[in-house]
Amino acid sequence: MNIKKYNRSSGILLHPTSLPGMWDMGDFGKSAFAFIDFLNSTNQKLWQILPLTIPDNVDSPYASSSAFAGNTVLISPEELEKYNLVSKKDILELESKFTSNANRKEKLFKIAFKNYEKKNILIDEYEEFKEKESYWLEYTVIFLLLKEEFNNVSWKNFPEEFKSYKNISNVWKEKNRNKLEKIKFKQFLFYYQWENIRKYSQSKNVEIIG
Repeated sequence: MNIKKYNRSSGILLHPTSLPGMWDMGDFGKSAFAFIDFLNSTNQKLWQILPLTIPDNVDSPYASSSAFAGNTVLISPEELEKYNLVSKKDILELESKFTSNANRKEKLFKIAFKNYEKKNILIDEYEEFKEKESYWLEYTVIFLLLKEEFNNVSWKNFPEEFKSYKNISNVWKEKNRNKLEKIKFKQFLFYYQWENIRKYSQSKNVEIIG
């Protein structure tokens, strides 16, 4: 087994949600890039993160429903605006509403998905993501949709025909194709923004670990 060797280095442990951010929590927006700049300017070499996976019912990412799917509340509205998937007006309208971060972002994702379909924004990147992540993506989004439809109960309590992927009918998949595609698209946005942060971190000689 190859074990990576590190030179003596210092860094900071910080989950992206603890950064300053829009709508009560940090995300993959400008604060994340600013934090990398801070690490670089203070000669810190490591940014240790905590899990970025979907949290459980008590918001713990250590008991996630998926080892692969990312926590989509970390998606930055500001970055979505840069891709022309949402407008400044969309963001400001949602900012004025008294609702949770997750609810606001869910509404923003719906706008982003409509604009993706209408304007074909990031279409090549999205298709590449689906192909690259095909070994987990389809199975996971089906599971996430079932969790949503069955009020987040354990898969053991799903109706019998949904307890195993191979038993799920093609009729059900086709009927829910649009819902499944929206979940896939959210996962794409998560991974696309996270990859941009990773690349920026590398360019600043800061390694993300953990």
